[in-house]
Amino acid sequence: MIFRNTVANFLGQIIHPIISILLVPFYIHYLGLEGYGLVGFFSALTVLLGIFTKGLGSALQREFARRDGDPSLRVTMPNLLKTFEIVYWAIGGVLGAGLVLFSGFISVAWLRVEMISPETVRTCLLLISLTIAASFPNSVYQAIFVGTQKQVLGNILNSTSALLQAVLSVVVIWIWKSIIGYYVVGLCTAILLMLTMRLFAYRTARSTMVERAIAFDWDELKSLWKISFELILTNGAGLILAQTDRLVISYLLPVSSLGTYNVGVAGGRLLDSFYAPFLTAVYPRTCQMTQSGDSKSVGDLIARNIKVMLLICLTIGLPLSFFAPEVLSVWTNNSEVVTKGAPVLSVYVFGYIFLSLSSVLYQVLIARGQVNYGVWFNSLALVWYPCLMWILVGAQGIVGAAWTWLLYCAGGLVYQSFILSIKERILVGSLLRTLSFATVLSFVENIGISFAFRWSANYFFPNLLWGRVLWALLNALVVALMCYIQHFRGIRPRDIFDLGRVTGNIR
Repeated sequence: MIFRNTVANFLGQIIHPIISILLVPFYIHYLGLEGYGLVGFFSALTVLLGIFTKGLGSALQREFARRDGDPSLRVTMPNLLKTFEIVYWAIGGVLGAGLVLFSGFISVAWLRVEMISPETVRTCLLLISLTIAASFPNSVYQAIFVGTQKQVLGNILNSTSALLQAVLSVVVIWIWKSIIGYYVVGLCTAILLMLTMRLFAYRTARSTMVERAIAFDWDELKSLWKISFELILTNGAGLILAQTDRLVISYLLPVSSLGTYNVGVAGGRLLDSFYAPFLTAVYPRTCQMTQSGDSKSVGDLIARNIKVMLLICLTIGLPLSFFAPEVLSVWTNNSEVVTKGAPVLSVYVFGYIFLSLSSVLYQVLIARGQVNYGVWFNSLALVWYPCLMWILVGAQGIVGAAWTWLLYCAGGLVYQSFILSIKERILVGSLLRTLSFATVLSFVENIGISFAFRWSANYFFPNLLWGRVLWALLNALVVALMCYIQHFRGIRPRDIFDLGRVTGNIR
């Protein structure tokens, strides 16, 4: 099931970033760098307003997974779904109205646009506010798909919506040649996706019970308010931090610089689309395992997941970082993007490698209900992170934002390791030493390999772009082979998803 869900999550989650990457040249050509910069700014704004979505969604995934594993609690799932659906509709409506209220300030006082009128910006904000209101309940519906192991269904719906939106966006922008068309299409597809997901979510919930009335339940809300609130604070602060770069850049630098930065960041965030499917697939099982109180089994789970993260992220991330100019040149064919965006991509990738390892540890803390540790870390980061971002962007430009992100992700990995080893006593003794040694060894070996590939590409293919690109692909294959030999020697690729087969190899 984990293998099936991982594949489904990967295919479902990779669709959107691949479409976004493929359409970057189209957007830059028809909307210009300033128009594409606005797309990035509004995307950041939408993510920021999704603070409640991510926090409550994580709590609901955990709760649906726990109840699906207990036959006596499955009958309560429809009321849980109905209760939080109403809550999400209310929050989405309030946030959408607030965005409309501040649309004038954002379009005039914040954004430094030259070619696009403030009226166009306000129209886009109105469309975004309606899209947010229509999309907000989707996290509830997605939570039940994840928690009940219906992840294939959820990914089919999301992928279909992403493909439909991409096709319609290309047609509308090609005909209309306006950023407004992009958000009109976004609103229409958001409404269609919400209605479809709602239909299947209630079918899933009703299949677990005998037929009876479904109603809003205050007891359900009370039982989850504490962990939901802590997750809202943690994930909310994390989302604010993750979007601080765009807000700072859009204020200190021209919007065209934000467009260049968005291209570099998009390549770095591609990593998330490769490792997140696996973490989503193992999350329901993680929630059920942590309820047993068996620290050894949880420790084995952490070790296996970290080694999978290293295999995925080093294989993809190191060639992206060391061959960033070549990647951006093939992708965008824009000299300004290649020159200014390559350093951003190189640094940002390493931040996501650290984030992937930190996410493995944080997932276990969420499953155990120990969310307060994340609240403390991100609350402190809200103080130093924006200040450092402001200083480095002012001094180094857009690459300063990437360095700030890297420091935040590396700090999160150190903090989560400390919590699980000292406070929670899960990463202890030989397991902690094994993980530390394996992680450092993987980094040192494969960074050395990638450096050698970069040097040899400069030597053998100094002026041959496609030769350097093919060399980068060979670099990825060699890194994948090295990681596999080091972490999973003697284990078939599919058996990596079987914790029992991997445990002996880990120890």
